[in-house]
Formats: sequence, C-alpha cells, structure tokens
Amino acid sequence: MVLQVFEGRRETEIVPTPPTPPPEDDDREVEEEIVRRRIVVPERGIAMIRVKGVKKGGKVEVQIQVDSEGQVVIVAREIGRKDGGITKGVVEPQ
Repeated sequence: MVLQVFEGRRETEIVPTPPTPPPEDDDREVEEEIVRRRIVVPERGIAMIRVKGVKKGGKVEVQIQVDSEGQVVIVAREIGRKDGGITKGVVEPQ
C-alpha cells in the first residue's frame, strides 16, 4: 500500500440547494438555502510512504507528528499485525 501525504489548506465550499416549494396555501416567498462545508484542498505533496504486506481489506493506522522546527515524522502500520510491520519516514523542513 502506498500512502501520499500532502500539505493543504482549508476552504469553505458553498453549496446552493434548491428551495423546497411551500404548500399551495402559503404565500410566503421561498429563499434558497445555502449550505457551507469545510473542505481541505491538497496543495503540495510532502511525502510518499509504502506500507508492505497489508492484507486485502486491512486497515492502516497513520501517525503524523510535526515538531516546532517543521520536521515531519510519519509512522504507518497495519492494525492488528503482530510481527511489527511498522514503516517510518522523516521529512525535513524546506
């Protein structure tokens, strides 16, 4: 399994939804409802990490740690695996 880690930014996506028509005996004007969703937009790939031996349908736990100097440590392992199978990578700040 290959995992890609990206640096990104958060944005608010505005999704207009069609108004629900009022009952026929209601004379009020109907307004369009606006739904706001928080999304993450990937911008720059910072790492690619390969976790070997993951079984089909297996789950992988990923930990990402960033220190005060900007160094990123990525640790990935298959959940439930007894023989270790831990993959670790370090990304130095640029």
